[in-house]
Amino acid sequence: MKKLIIVLIIFLSLNLYAQEKGRLGLLNVRSQNIDRAILNAVDKNIRAELASSNRYILVLQSDMEKTLGVSPVEALENCKGDIMCISQMGDLAKVNWLLYVSIMKEKGNVILRGILYNIPNARIDLRLLKSFKMTESLVMDIGKYVEEALKRIGTGSININAPEDFQVFIDGTFYSNAPIVVDGLTSGIHKVRIKKGETDCLVRDVNVSASEISEVNVESCSSDVVAGSNSLKASVIKQNVRFYEEPPFIIASSASLMFFATGIVLGVLSKSDEDKVRSAKCESVSDRDSLCEQINAKNLLDSANTKAKAANISFGLAGVATLTAIGLGVNYYIKSKKVDVKAGIYGDYVWLSLHY
Repeated sequence: MKKLIIVLIIFLSLNLYAQEKGRLGLLNVRSQNIDRAILNAVDKNIRAELASSNRYILVLQSDMEKTLGVSPVEALENCKGDIMCISQMGDLAKVNWLLYVSIMKEKGNVILRGILYNIPNARIDLRLLKSFKMTESLVMDIGKYVEEALKRIGTGSININAPEDFQVFIDGTFYSNAPIVVDGLTSGIHKVRIKKGETDCLVRDVNVSASEISEVNVESCSSDVVAGSNSLKASVIKQNVRFYEEPPFIIASSASLMFFATGIVLGVLSKSDEDKVRSAKCESVSDRDSLCEQINAKNLLDSANTKAKAANISFGLAGVATLTAIGLGVNYYIKSKKVDVKAGIYGDYVWLSLHY
């Protein structure tokens, strides 16, 4: 009885350990224009490297085909990149991850591309992209790269495409000469600096996302680039400046309209009081009617004079605001005719800085 209990404990422990490690579905390496012997060696070495890492339970393509009843490669291609479809297929194949790798020969090098699908979460955990030289260690190098790459699940990469004599720095650390794919970068902003000798060819903040590869392309390094600022001297150009959108012009124009409207209102009220003076009457029925009329007339006349003065002041302020608005408009118009421009080249993008 005790032996049976021990056996059960060992079995459950091994089962829990296996579950904890996770099942990695490994599709056969696909190829284009690669010798069959090299392809088979690469496929075998990737399996060996992943198995030796002891972090996964490897589920080979043949095993998945038995479970699915169809070729997993064919099922993957039928999904046409739909991550939900791929997740359902992987779930049926009883794997936690699905690794797809392809290699092809290009310009004398071997280019490896791959995708690691996270089946339970229906997402891509890792994208692989690496160029290898055709050397005797090619097979070993590819196997080690894939195994190391899977250690960096949750990190991103930057692919630097630039001439070979360009140096690549990321966050102040020199990596190597271009071209290069820098893996294992945490998600977030990383400062990429590409230099040729002492000249900065590119300085850019690159946003790195988990399981994604950010591209940085530099074709040349102009001697006109100013080190540290990545600025280029550009010719003076004409720039249309819409002065009516400038805040000072808007404020001056609004003030002009407000004072002008206030002057009109006060002028109308002053005229109204003057009219009342001419027809002023006292509501009292006492013997001092004429005195009442005189007092009312005087009060109305004083009010009319006060309002007239206020109207004149408002019209004066409106004139000042109008002249200010005109001056600002002329100033912006003159500036729009000649603008100094600094330009920076960032791969496929160009920025402009305008200086009046």
